[in-house]
Amino acid sequence: MNITGRYLTNTIHLYPLKFSMIDISTNFIYKKNKLNHDVIEYIEDNTSNKIEVQKTVKSGIKLLEAQSICPAWAFYEFRLGAKQIEDEDEENLTTRLRGNLFHKTLEEFWKEYKSSSLLSALEEKELSKKIQEIVHKNITIEKKNYPKILSVFFNIEEMRLISYLEKWIHHELKRGDFKVKETEKNISIQLGCLNFNIKIDRIDEVNQNNIVIDYKSGTTKTLNEWFLNTYGELQMPFYALFASNKPMDGIAIGVINAAKPQWIGIGRDKDLLPGIKDFTATQYRSWDDLIDFWKCRIDNAVKSYESGNAAVIFTREKDMAYCQVKSILRLPERILQFERTKQ
Repeated sequence: MNITGRYLTNTIHLYPLKFSMIDISTNFIYKKNKLNHDVIEYIEDNTSNKIEVQKTVKSGIKLLEAQSICPAWAFYEFRLGAKQIEDEDEENLTTRLRGNLFHKTLEEFWKEYKSSSLLSALEEKELSKKIQEIVHKNITIEKKNYPKILSVFFNIEEMRLISYLEKWIHHELKRGDFKVKETEKNISIQLGCLNFNIKIDRIDEVNQNNIVIDYKSGTTKTLNEWFLNTYGELQMPFYALFASNKPMDGIAIGVINAAKPQWIGIGRDKDLLPGIKDFTATQYRSWDDLIDFWKCRIDNAVKSYESGNAAVIFTREKDMAYCQVKSILRLPERILQFERTKQ
């Protein structure tokens, strides 16, 4: 400390950083700073501790999709549990509640009519009455569960649901022979140190082939998303591998909406469902080759998550539309860094 006239000043002593003092056993990656490389070090911290004990993961398939799209997304949202703060809407029908009503109604319907022969034996009036009965019962239950939601909202949803499902069941009647083997099937799967608990909407048998069906009442991604090498959708490929003790023969999304009910999917044989494609629509020589590709993608995502990979790396920002931790990832800054490295 020096005293100069009336001013009290501190003399700051700077000491060079000794590399030997750095614990090189940590997961940090040290890089020289170009501006002052003798003193200042830049730390790129993009790796967490490895997962080495058995762990049950929630939203398991979403976790794997996030890991393949951007590892940091999976780390913050699924490993650390970071979420956006959202006010629970107790006075309106949420998207989740509407979806639950769809799934519950279809589950009850197919538990009673387990084949195309039983379905086609129904007369038009009987079919309409049965759908109305199931929908009304489920709406009545939810009215009691959500007393703050006005009855008029539930009544509107009841009419909408009946209209959608009547059109959907008529769409199913255009299929050939089929049997409904499973509805809302719960499955537990262990991959590495990760335990997954998933629920599958439906499994049908068509000409001794098994096909997984998932319902969507809103917009859905294109079929091409299932064939991307390192990112893209993993839900349906996951079902193809693990819905049963052996891989499925096909996977399909039943798009249930008033405008255009349709099937989107792929299988060993395109005749499994009207409108789906077979493996010849891809670059793979057989259905088994496509199954192997999906298994490789899922295994890579599991290994990446278990290893602690938490890097902010991504290919398409649009794939992160449902990411709840974008503010932590600082995407605009990362995009700028990518652009500078290309120069």
